Amino acid sequence: MILPHTAWAFSILLFRGFFDQLPDELFQAARIDGASEWRIFLRIAFPLSGPIFATMTIFTFLAIWSEFLWPYLVASKQYMWTLSIGLFSASGAGGGSGGDPILSMSMALIAAIPPLFMFLFFQRYLVRGIALTGIKG
Repeated sequence: MILPHTAWAFSILLFRGFFDQLPDELFQAARIDGASEWRIFLRIAFPLSGPIFATMTIFTFLAIWSEFLWPYLVASKQYMWTLSIGLFSASGAGGGSGGDPILSMSMALIAAIPPLFMFLFFQRYLVRGIALTGIKG
């Protein structure tokens, strides 16, 4: 179920946009100092790329966490269901009985907690990426 999300075109576009906006002066200074392209990537570009990795982690987690159709098609057994399929089934929309509204609301609350914790954990990386550009003037 996770494999289709490994090569997401949206992440490629975001990474390219992020690396294109990094200041060329940093790379030029490293080249003048004699650094190879691989060393420039490991010592300059990779340490500055924390915000894009945090952003893509949040986006990918939210996409996988809230995905419904792909796990619904692939998960043949009930123990393989994701939380969104369980919520769909518990609400009675999946062809079952009328469903319990208290159970549905409690499952929806439980489904909202992990994305909230993901954002709170990665928030410092996002703020750091906004505050720091890598060049001191």
